[in-house]
Amino acid sequence: MALLLCDLDDTLVDRGRIFGQWVADFTRPRGVSEHDLAWIDALDGGGMTPREDFFAALVQRLRLAVPVPDLVEEWTHDFPRRYRCDPGVREGLLDARAEGWSLGVVTNGDANVQGRKATAAGLDELVDAVCISGALGVRKPERRIFELAAERAGAALDNGWMIGDNPEADIGGGHGAGLRTVWLSRGRNWPHHDYKPDQQAPDPAAAIRQVLAAS
Repeated sequence: MALLLCDLDDTLVDRGRIFGQWVADFTRPRGVSEHDLAWIDALDGGGMTPREDFFAALVQRLRLAVPVPDLVEEWTHDFPRRYRCDPGVREGLLDARAEGWSLGVVTNGDANVQGRKATAAGLDELVDAVCISGALGVRKPERRIFELAAERAGAALDNGWMIGDNPEADIGGGHGAGLRTVWLSRGRNWPHHDYKPDQQAPDPAAAIRQVLAAS
């Protein structure tokens, strides 16, 4: 059975867009300047900054009278519930399933937060396995997390595909696991010379269509 694995953040779901919406809702009642908005976006680091550090810096910068643990707890519940798949993703995954593909999501991050994201986006009902590094104790680009995803999806890595936006974690990791890969360029140029994706796509719906057409 053919295997299609996909990253979650900034792949099946546009995290950047959702983060922008969260920032607007969080800062609107606080009268934050445009300069501060740009600083918050940089501080987030595409989600890579630990939330404790993120909110500690935010409290200091904006002089908020809210304990950092309270803000982290609010984030843990509020941010994931905003997740929705990018347009065309649901249809693409349903098409893949109809053609007999085994489907899996492979994502790095906290098990609770990433699980909430996948549920809010409806992915737990669309795919065979959701594999989260925080729950498994192994993370992309390590081969083992791709092996676990394949096992849980009921398929072999052989002739499988990985779709993702991160050159190292998704494409490098997928390549190392023996998967063919599609990189979501999102307007970027491929940054590496020692390896490259099998294909590139501007958005996840197009990436899924390319995988189905190539197999």
